[in-house]
Parts: sequence; structure tokens; C-alpha cells
Amino acid sequence: MGSIRQNRKDAYANALLKWILGFAPPAPKKATLQPNPTSKPKPQQLTLELKPVQIQLTAAKPIELRDYQKQALEEFLKRKRGTIQMATSTGKTFVALAAIKTLKLPTLIVVPTIAILKQVWLRRLKEAGISPGVFYGEKKQLTPVLVTTYHSASLHPEIIGNYKFVVFDEAHHTKADVWGKLLEYTKSTPYVLGLTATLGRRFDPKTLKVTRHLPVIFSYEIYEARKHGWVAPIQVFSVPVEMNLQERVKYEDYCEIIRRTAWQLGTTDPTVWAKLAASGNPTAKKGLWAMAKRRTLLSSIEAKFPAVLNIVRQNPNKKTLLFSEAIASIEKLKTYLRQNKIQCDVYHSKQPKNQRDIILKAWEQGQFPVLLSCTALEEGLDVKSAEVGIFLASGKSPRKIKQRIGRILRYMPGKIAQIYVIWCKGTIERDILTAVEQAIWKIK
Repeated sequence: MGSIRQNRKDAYANALLKWILGFAPPAPKKATLQPNPTSKPKPQQLTLELKPVQIQLTAAKPIELRDYQKQALEEFLKRKRGTIQMATSTGKTFVALAAIKTLKLPTLIVVPTIAILKQVWLRRLKEAGISPGVFYGEKKQLTPVLVTTYHSASLHPEIIGNYKFVVFDEAHHTKADVWGKLLEYTKSTPYVLGLTATLGRRFDPKTLKVTRHLPVIFSYEIYEARKHGWVAPIQVFSVPVEMNLQERVKYEDYCEIIRRTAWQLGTTDPTVWAKLAASGNPTAKKGLWAMAKRRTLLSSIEAKFPAVLNIVRQNPNKKTLLFSEAIASIEKLKTYLRQNKIQCDVYHSKQPKNQRDIILKAWEQGQFPVLLSCTALEEGLDVKSAEVGIFLASGKSPRKIKQRIGRILRYMPGKIAQIYVIWCKGTIERDILTAVEQAIWKIK
């Protein structure tokens, strides 16, 4: 019973933390217990006759690697396991595809979402002349090259043993307790590759749990790609705004609660707060509530809306992608922009998946210029055509910032990427502007 209770507490703590960081709020359901790596496999084993990967040469699109991608591939083939950490839009996926075609081993690819599975991996594997299978929901195939999700792999970890090469796309997800257990199943796998834009702080305990299995063997940051001309030229604009009196009072109230919580708990780490809240600690619960309210407030500052309108009007008909931290704020902003004759739509996790696909396709085809999003577009999806990026509000996480920057930097002939950081004076948002500038302009 003790382990079951602890698993439920951990699941609740993870849900609270996601809520603070801008994901969907925690559902009022009991946590689903995930398989334990030390537990016995399920009675019905899923097995695969191991065969070399077949490449359909007539259908194969050549993979032409850049110099840094060749270095990453060579390092992986030499080391056999590890993480390639490369900035968003610099082609991590192509390194993995080249590894699959080189090794010709039965390969399992684990991805965060079905959208990434379909839009990125299935399409690119087929372009490379490789016929993949999928393993999620009702679709459970076993093929020499198989794409699955972290969720499905956790429910059926026994499939990992069928493969000689395992790829963890967006490998920072294995920092989570649930997904991190999958790494345990790859101890005897000959080749294991992690792909990510950033794992986070090097000596963070959760990062160390990942690098123990998959050490970083190659790194290529945004500022290096910018120097070498592999991403679009970049312009960064600072757009400071002021709070009104009512907003300032609320902001200071929330900050005071957060400061008091940090003092009483002896830590500013929201991960620790979430675990304490899951155990029923009222101080931690109140601190998390204040953090969530502050995040929502900063996403909805009145002065930010006309600032967005001015930016859009200065860049007529340019593909514009706006990031916020709260769904309510982008829904409100959509109404405001439409009232001011700006064609726009929203893209967020509370929309049905089919609706999101239709909206994203319409934006990419130029049916409207401005797409407002939260976290749903940050990771993995291939958004090539964005020319202007607006940070209405953002977390300070380096990974989040790099993912958002990467949505704008994809190279297109003649494109100059413009990034506008709208930040509120006298608040924690000043750090976001600094983090964006550091990610782009840092020179070793």
C-alpha cells in the first residue's frame, strides 16, 4: 500500500507542476499507476522476429547531413548510446534517420505526442524510404521500425526488448518519474539515442537521472547555428509595458504569498512545493496557487494587447506566431484582435485535435496571418513558415524559451526572423528578455 500511495502522490505532484507551468489543470481523477521497471512483464509478451531494416531505394529521399550533423552521427556510432543536444530547427531528426539507415537494425522511436508521431516521424521515415509501423491506442503493430508514444511505451515496456536501436525523441521527457522508468528497460539495448534541444541544468538531480543512462555526447546551440548561418538571421525587439494600479496590487499580493511560502518551506523550488502539496501541506498549496495566479495575470496585462496589435500592424501579412502562458489570455486576445480587423486564430490543448490540425494547416497555407498559442506548439512540430514571433508571456525555463525561439528560426531564403518580447516593467518578466537574448547572442 505504501508504494501505491506514493505513486499517487507523485502523479498528483507532477500534475500540479504542469498546471503551474501552463499545461492543463490537474484532472480530479485518481492517478493511473504506471508499470514499475522492477515488476514482472505482462503475461502476454509482444514479440517481433528481428529482421534488418529494409530501405526502399526507389522511394528514398537522400539525407544530406550538414557538417555538425555528421559530427553528431559519428559520435553516436562510436559511443553507441547518449544524448544529442541540438537547438530546435537544426535537424536532430535527420541525424536519427541517418543512424537508422546506417545501422539497419530493428528500431523503436519513442515520441511525446501523437501529433509529433504523425507529422514528423511517419512523414520523414517514409521520405527516407523506410516503412514504419505505429504503436498507440488501438493501433498496435510490430514492425522493424516502430514509432510509439511515451505513454504507450510505459503501458507496454516489454516491446523495448524487441529492438536493437531505441530513439527517445524530446528526451527531456524522461526526466519525469513515469517516463524515466523506460530508460531502465534499455540497459541491454545495443544502441540508444536521445534527442533534445536542452536537458536543463547539468547538475539538476532529474537531469542527472537521464544522463546516467544517456550522457550528452554532442551539443549544438542556437548561437552556434546563428554564427554558421544554419538558421534565419535574427532580430530581437524589447517591448516593455506598464501595469495599471489594480494589476500591480494583485501582482504584489501574489508575490508576497510566494515569498512567504519560500521562507516557510525553506526552498523556492516549485517541484518540491508540488510534492509537499500532494502530501497535503497547506502552505505549499497556497504558494502554488499564487504562482499560477501570477502567471495568468502576467499573460493578461491590459497594456500588452495594444502592444500586440501594434506589432501585427507593423508586420502586415507576415506569418506571426504568438506564445502565451494561459489559454484564457489568448482567447481574450483573439477577440481583441478580431475587433481590430486582424485575422487570427488560436491553437491550444483544450481544442479537439482535428480542430487544431485544421487551424494549423489554414495558418500555414496563409488563410490568416496570426496564430496565438500556448504550450501545444512549443515542441517537436515542424512550423517552418513563421517569420515573426511574439512572446506575450513565457516561463523562464531555458528549454521552454529555446523551444519557442526555435519555432521562428527555421531557415527560408530571404527570411529575417523577428522576435518581440513583450514584458511588464517591475516584474519577473525582465528575466525572460535576458534569457531570450542570452540564448540567441551568447558567444563561446
